[in-house]
Amino acid sequence: MIDESLDQHAQTVLFEQCESIISQGFDELKKIERALALIDTQKLYKEHYNDFEDYCSKKWNLERELHYLCCFRHNEPKYILKEKK
Repeated sequence: MIDESLDQHAQTVLFEQCESIISQGFDELKKIERALALIDTQKLYKEHYNDFEDYCSKKWNLERELHYLCCFRHNEPKYILKEKK
């Protein structure tokens, strides 16, 4: 929903605030991906879960998709994680 009453300056400020939130979110996603990658590669889940998918599903209610995000480089998120419905 677009607020037509915002002047150009207010729109610019709002836009910059939204971009800042998005940037912070991407930084957090990178941290989450690195933590999940460590849990996966080091098999840190094995004491309580059968495998990584079991861990994601039961602990975080997430499913790990098995394909890579083709547009990301080596230090970007490797897995698509989506919340189970």
